Amino acid sequence: MEFLDEFLFNIHDTNSIVTGGRVKPGKSYCPVDCTFCICKGDETGIKYKIPFITKDQLLQGLKFVNWDNLVIMLGDGISSLSAEAFAHPSIYEFLDIICNLFPEHTVKIITTGIFIKKSKIDFLNSLENLHLSISANTFQEPERSQLMPYPQTEKLKLLVKELKRIAVTLFDVGSLDVLKRDLETIVELRPFFNTGIQVRRLEHTKYHKQNAKDLSLKSINNFENSLEYIRNCNQSGSINYWSPYVRYSMYNKRERESIENYVMDVVKYCRQRRDERIVLCMAESAYTEWSHWLRDEMNVIPILVKNETYGGSITNAGLMTFDDVKIALKIALKRSNVSKPSRILVPSIMLNKAFQDLKKKYLIEFESEIGVSVTVV
Repeated sequence: MEFLDEFLFNIHDTNSIVTGGRVKPGKSYCPVDCTFCICKGDETGIKYKIPFITKDQLLQGLKFVNWDNLVIMLGDGISSLSAEAFAHPSIYEFLDIICNLFPEHTVKIITTGIFIKKSKIDFLNSLENLHLSISANTFQEPERSQLMPYPQTEKLKLLVKELKRIAVTLFDVGSLDVLKRDLETIVELRPFFNTGIQVRRLEHTKYHKQNAKDLSLKSINNFENSLEYIRNCNQSGSINYWSPYVRYSMYNKRERESIENYVMDVVKYCRQRRDERIVLCMAESAYTEWSHWLRDEMNVIPILVKNETYGGSITNAGLMTFDDVKIALKIALKRSNVSKPSRILVPSIMLNKAFQDLKKKYLIEFESEIGVSVTVV
């Protein structure tokens, strides 16, 4: 079955065990039903939904776990999304199996917490290699009710207070005051909790309904204020943030060093091929910086690849497709009135281990379409 192949490949690709969701006409794939969920804003041609997996399928999939990769993701994959992992009817049995079969691995779940049973808190705490990332979004009831139809705010607070090994993700909902109160709430619930808080922007695609787009735009318009506040008050380093643009990542020492090393590798690669005319395809999140970093490399042309697949506020390379690259390449060559390049570079994060993009198009197929050598960097 096609969905079983996809389930097994996700484990091979990224050590991600996709638990699936409700694949029934008229039913939400994920019962949490968040307003901003990517399930509601995904590109219609991308098939990511698989039904809830069975125990036998789980056991079959565990044969493909990479023992060298010490993190196992349970719930979402990279190319396939899951519904809320704790909505799976057998999730506690699955956790017992995985955590005990892989005691040296860290098993991670991203969860809203909505479907975690209070009676199972002690059980979850007993699994010492389980780590939960709680997508709290916000603790403030009015804003929380806008984001999700079943907010269960008090239950969320109990989970944050009682669960042992967790991180907490907050959304910028368009108000610095709300963010401050959310951070204060976490401190009240866990006075000694000094690691694992992340702040994110609310994103939207062109497929989201207008209410989701409006919430996202409020978040985007306020995000710079939130980042400035975090940088000024975050003396302990306990708060981090997701970066929709590379310029935000440069404030983080570890991320900056990783980016700088990557840039040096790409520049070295290009300098070894000075006789080639190279086009570097960059997502909106990084284009400005790459244009600066490559200003002295005369044989390299960075081009901006807008995300036409998803549209909206999507800027990152991980959601780029070959179709996006093809459109951007056509526009760039027409504007500059130059001949076809001899090589195109695309970021590795947009492809899986089989060198496929999110639409399952292979690299070799794309090369054949455009008649130019494509290298993954």
